[in-house]
Amino acid sequence: MRIDRLDLIAFGPFTDRVLEFAPNRVELIYGPNSAGKSTALRGLTGLLYGIAVRTTDDHVHEKKALRVGARLSDGATALEVVRRKAQKDSLVGLDERRLGQLLGGVNEGLFTTMFALNPERLRAGGRELLEGTGDLAEQLFGAGLGRDIHEVLAGLHQDAGELFTPRARSKQIHKAINEFRGTKRNFRSLVLRPERWAAAHQELSEKEAKRDQCNDRLLELSTKKATLERYQKTLPLLATYDDLIKERKSLGEVVPLPLEATQERR
Repeated sequence: MRIDRLDLIAFGPFTDRVLEFAPNRVELIYGPNSAGKSTALRGLTGLLYGIAVRTTDDHVHEKKALRVGARLSDGATALEVVRRKAQKDSLVGLDERRLGQLLGGVNEGLFTTMFALNPERLRAGGRELLEGTGDLAEQLFGAGLGRDIHEVLAGLHQDAGELFTPRARSKQIHKAINEFRGTKRNFRSLVLRPERWAAAHQELSEKEAKRDQCNDRLLELSTKKATLERYQKTLPLLATYDDLIKERKSLGEVVPLPLEATQERR
């Protein structure tokens, strides 16, 4: 997905401010402190994931009036969208499911970490580097993550202890392994051998050929039936016609009358 244009309709200090982004080049937005760079970044985040409930960007516009729009492109189609401040149905022009597909599964946390690093997070990472409380790689990781790497590692160790402990059959990993093994055994019992599949496929082909023959025979008999039904309806009429012909012949030749016969009869 590409962002072709960002519309800060009513957000922070901005009113109807439009930022155009040309394709196939890097765009740089710069300005002095308090110019609104971080506000624009929050506006973009709010557009993609919803404006925060307790946003502080309502110092010009009321919270319910906050609006951020954009023109998004999925490579073939341009999509005009607007996000308003609301608890539900806040996205106009595009449904949330489709927007999630365009984002490729990038949630708000990952977006903020990878694409929306603010000065506060960068300064915090720099302080950890200066204090030398860990390896350089850990500090760089912490600066990008926005959290203390040691806290993250402690949380991961705790999660690992809850998931797996050697010879502890009640842990989630062991349960999952046992469930997988049981499913694998069931799968093996249900799998179809190649020779059985070939035989079943051959039988199916023969049944289909027999079905086609029956359909052809049914069509032939249906045609004959329709013809016989027409004969059945026509025969009584033909018999009546024959009777009328015989009756006419029994009356003899028809005597032609002169033109004045009608007047004479009257």
